Amino acid sequence: MTHARELSTSSTARYKLLAWVGAPLDAAARTGHVSAIELADSSPDVWSDVVNQALAEGLGPLLSFQLDRAEVAVPAEIRETLRRKIAIEQIWSGLRAKATVEILQQLQASGIAARAYKGQPLAQALYGDATLKSSGDIDIVVSASQISDAAAQLDAMGYVSGVSLGWFNNATFLKSQKECTFSTLGGALCVDLHWGLVNRWNARPVVESELFAPGPTVVVSGASLPWFDLPLLWRMQLGHLASSDWRGLKTFVDFLHLTDRLTDDELSVALLRCHELGASTAALASLAVISELFGCAPRRVPEILETAHSKARATKIAKNCVARLRAPLQSDDRDCPESAWARFGTHTSLSEFLSSLSQLWTPAMADFELATPDASNTRLVFGMLARRAKKRLGVRWAGPANTVAASSSVDR
Repeated sequence: MTHARELSTSSTARYKLLAWVGAPLDAAARTGHVSAIELADSSPDVWSDVVNQALAEGLGPLLSFQLDRAEVAVPAEIRETLRRKIAIEQIWSGLRAKATVEILQQLQASGIAARAYKGQPLAQALYGDATLKSSGDIDIVVSASQISDAAAQLDAMGYVSGVSLGWFNNATFLKSQKECTFSTLGGALCVDLHWGLVNRWNARPVVESELFAPGPTVVVSGASLPWFDLPLLWRMQLGHLASSDWRGLKTFVDFLHLTDRLTDDELSVALLRCHELGASTAALASLAVISELFGCAPRRVPEILETAHSKARATKIAKNCVARLRAPLQSDDRDCPESAWARFGTHTSLSEFLSSLSQLWTPAMADFELATPDASNTRLVFGMLARRAKKRLGVRWAGPANTVAASSSVDR
């Protein structure tokens, strides 16, 4: 009986969290959202669960912002807990914002065309405050032709990687991977250096060369940084959703507010480009998810995208995604996002599914970390098989108590 009551409270809290963080930033932006009066009428238990789930999803700062905007009377103790817990997050967000500026300025001074995306620049562009988005790292993208120079610059700035810098001149490495993590301060500050935005097996709503065309700017920590027009930014975020296997509430919240910013004409431009690149199904699925999950009116879609197959596949992906994102955290067993099985059913086409199977025989980043740049492809593959066998044996002998910890490092 107690468990059922807890689940009921959690389900109510999840519903309210979705409504709060998805509430339009501009009241005229869309219709169909739940009223603030209904959302504010909550017991202390529900409010506590709303806050806990927001913090677990990395949405604490945005929830606090939305509650302040609506002038909601949250129980004082719960509100103070929220403010206290997001204070540290916001300090780190400010540090990441400053580090983002420093890195971009250093790369640009070295003649490297670099762009920041996601993270603090996205928060500034969407919410007008770089600290309203909790991010685990700084995302920088450069062209593959300059990736070696960019890696060397990061290394010179004190950001170290687990892989030898020589790999950034290796075609096998660059083809099989799309990003590499560098870190400093003992791992407290991380940079994901990208030369690709989308996994090689996913539909591609954006081509990397598009990212370096002249565009608008965004001001972060007092510095003006190169940015992207809205249709391009929308396609970039769509690629991030697909590469994340349609997981992560925080990513969908950002995508919702970005979609709200696009006019119908701008959205049509983005969708038609997705169609040209073979990413129609992914685009339709993303719109279906945010419409269902946040209760906003469906957006107009160019007729050419709405083939029977694309609509059916998009509906299936959206249904699974919405069910997962609506589930309260404690009742959602969540397959490990790194597991290949967790991706089953998220592919937008048969060819994408077949392409994703290449992960089974392709070396992962951990394999490059354990090898030197002069290693042959055969040696890499044998090293990969040995590492995976050792890991599987470790999981088997670890027993149930260590299952979660062991599964957290399953190969992507």
